[in-house]
Amino acid sequence: AVVGIEKLKEVLNFANIPVVVLGGIFPENIEEVLKTGAKNIVMVRYFMQTKELDKKIKEIKSIINNY
Repeated sequence: AVVGIEKLKEVLNFANIPVVVLGGIFPENIEEVLKTGAKNIVMVRYFMQTKELDKKIKEIKSIINNY
């Protein structure tokens, strides 16, 4: 089940172990996810549904590096 950004913030505030965020992360919402303090994200569907993998990796790296 989707828990959303608010629940993610709660988990990151009390977790004393690394948290991995996965599911529904795309360029359109990655900054919102990063704003929660998330450091470990998984973007399987985004990368698996493309024939331009190198381009997509560069796009995400750029978003993260410019965040």
